[in-house]
Amino acid sequence: MSGRKKIAILALTKGALDLGTGLAQSLNAAGYESSLVPCKDAIRERFRQSWQEAGALVCIMATGIVVRQIAPLLQDKRHDPAVLVLDERGDFVISLLSGHIGGANALARQVAALTGGQAVLTTSSDVQGLTALDLWCQDLNLVPASKVALTKAMGKLADQGFVRLWNECGLLLPSLPPDIRPANSAAEADLCLTFRASLSEGGAGLGQETPPVSPSGSHSPQGSKVIKSSGSTLKICPPLCHSEARSAEDLPAKRESNQEKYRKGGRRCFASFSMTREQGEGLVQQSERGALPVLLHPKILCMGIGCNRGTPKEEILTALRETLNTHNLARQSLCALASIDLKADEAGLLAAAEAAGLPLLFFGKEALNQMRTTPSSGAVFRATGAYAVAEPAALLAAKQMVDSGTGLEALLLVPKMKWPNVTTAVARVGLCQGRYKPRKP
Repeated sequence: MSGRKKIAILALTKGALDLGTGLAQSLNAAGYESSLVPCKDAIRERFRQSWQEAGALVCIMATGIVVRQIAPLLQDKRHDPAVLVLDERGDFVISLLSGHIGGANALARQVAALTGGQAVLTTSSDVQGLTALDLWCQDLNLVPASKVALTKAMGKLADQGFVRLWNECGLLLPSLPPDIRPANSAAEADLCLTFRASLSEGGAGLGQETPPVSPSGSHSPQGSKVIKSSGSTLKICPPLCHSEARSAEDLPAKRESNQEKYRKGGRRCFASFSMTREQGEGLVQQSERGALPVLLHPKILCMGIGCNRGTPKEEILTALRETLNTHNLARQSLCALASIDLKADEAGLLAAAEAAGLPLLFFGKEALNQMRTTPSSGAVFRATGAYAVAEPAALLAAKQMVDSGTGLEALLLVPKMKWPNVTTAVARVGLCQGRYKPRKP
């Protein structure tokens, strides 16, 4: 219910008020904050106020009345509250609006259980017993690049009974539902799990392998290096630059499957992470006809930032944007910014984090110095006591983003980039030995 548990129970008649009184008591006992809202002689104002204040509206009145009252208030399913409609006896509990993201379907089942009635759900996935893709994404903290494209994918799931997922970034997920099937390439996928901003432009990762790596780092790609610090493995990957992306003609004619390679270590792998020339050509053709898979961006990127004292917000935000754009990284996958604790009062940095809507994590010089990933900077050390800031801060932040049962790898995707007053670096959450459980920093 859009993160809110407050429920407004709107009633018109005496019978509706009687039912609403008992329902409010039952919902409050179940942990909700519900209140009865009599609507007689002030229905328009009661609806408008409840719409702004509550996470769900339970309307005990005719469906037509509710439709006419909420029509001027509608925005979209990510902002509108859940709306239920009940008859005065509670025999039928209709999930009218925001069934999935807003939680109306789940609430309708709860209310029906309390009234002894029947929940009336009309969303196709619920009727057919299929996965609600929007809720599946929400549960795993995956942000679709296009809400319209996700809606189309949901329609395809309803029509054919399944969709295919290409796990381009190699993130280990909980077991897939039976109607979300693994794809071997983006060309055959309906959904693509990726931290890249695009699959069709330079730096899109065509032909770039992103295989899962073991905690020992034994499968590090060429040009990378592995550093161990405080029991965690830090894998530094080559930068994902536009110039390193390869065209379909450059792709290998024969794909080497990574599935068998990593299955020996007990790792699950939903897809292979390299592509043949034919698969690359298929992806290009798919892009040309506007049929690329829906990009789902996991919140797994952390940006480390160093800056000179007094650097303005705009300069830091420019560095942030240019870092992401240069390396084709999705803004939606960025989950935190990080720096040294000496910058905890840096006005420009604090303002930049607020403007970006991202948490800002700080680490002491001792923690940063345990992760010496680049040649040390004498100027930085003299000013802060840390050998470097951007890279180790990004790595430390990435380690905090996921709860893991046994181990976590932090991977440096973008080594330090420099501007006159700002340095940046980007790390990604690595592969967990176990369930992917995103959490807030």
